[in-house]
Amino acid sequence: MITSHQLKSRTAAYTCAALIFCIGAALMLPGEAEDSLLEVAIAVLGVAAFAALLAFCWFFLKARGRSSVWMFLLVFNVLGLMVMLCLSDLTRPPKT
Repeated sequence: MITSHQLKSRTAAYTCAALIFCIGAALMLPGEAEDSLLEVAIAVLGVAAFAALLAFCWFFLKARGRSSVWMFLLVFNVLGLMVMLCLSDLTRPPKT
């Protein structure tokens, strides 16, 4: 894998996981579910988590030497993500 894309892919994955954890924590806060500020915060965190997921997938595909067209697998949700993670690495090993 290309090192810079691999590092960016890992960072985006950690960011996505952290944002999803924050959404779960916000949903467990006591209080009224109709609190408008809480709803806005959860929506913003959800959009940020989705953007981090897209960034992870893009950097992962680039690190594997694949085209960005493979991002269309995300239409199939978890199944598409599993197929994407199983793609073989097309990058050439560095010459020593």
